[in-house]
Amino acid sequence: MVTFAIVAHNEAATVATAVQQAVAAARTADRVLVVDSGSSDDTSAKARCAGAEVVSAPIGKGLAMAAAVAAAKSEWICFLDADVPTGSPNYAARLREASEHTEAGHILGEYQDEQPAVPSNTFAIYEPLVATFFPEADGKFGSKPLTGFRVIQRALLRPQRFPTDFGIEAYLNIEIMMSGGAHEVLPIGSYQSRFRYKPHMGREIANAVMDLAVHHGRLTPAARQAWNEWVSDAITVISEYRGTPEERPAFLRRLTALPERPVPPAS
Repeated sequence: MVTFAIVAHNEAATVATAVQQAVAAARTADRVLVVDSGSSDDTSAKARCAGAEVVSAPIGKGLAMAAAVAAAKSEWICFLDADVPTGSPNYAARLREASEHTEAGHILGEYQDEQPAVPSNTFAIYEPLVATFFPEADGKFGSKPLTGFRVIQRALLRPQRFPTDFGIEAYLNIEIMMSGGAHEVLPIGSYQSRFRYKPHMGREIANAVMDLAVHHGRLTPAARQAWNEWVSDAITVISEYRGTPEERPAFLRRLTALPERPVPPAS
């Protein structure tokens, strides 16, 4: 049994497509939920019309995913982003099928960008932090380690410990691995990602990784301020980019230089 949990904040334009994919993938006793994370548009109404149950949650992706876990009773929870364009591959179906043929409890959906995006937070923040504090996880989660498409055994999830925000995907990767859970990466096809200006996302990702590093004894609290400053420098560069083609070449040059900076000590 699988619960499809589509996390949505102001996704009225696309949520019906995501719901239709999940409904098509669902089998007897599966559920299709849309977790409306504080939307101010008619996301909930569009989701119900498309055939989903709707669960309300505060704004914050981690809070929304925790609400999904609380509502689910199934062995597996398939988390899906809501911004799915019409005509996309059925990500829900591919993840659900994979859950039936795996010994892993955590499957990440690795998509291919139809329009090449700039994975700024992955490249400049998540990957350097993971390589430093959790080298056993470095490079182990595919080219899209912060994917919003994944299916996880509910028994591996501790929603009371979830970060409230966009740090949730980084948290799931590291915490499930550190708890002994196995994972695999599943190609799920092309995905037309959209640029969204969210300069706060990098800070939230960094906080999730560093909180876990402190928890697991990889980072001392006294050393954290230097790492916060290191992250702030990256966020300053990332926040200057607004997604226009004219900015892209210069931004990529600055972005490429970020991981080459000396890193602070961990203790």
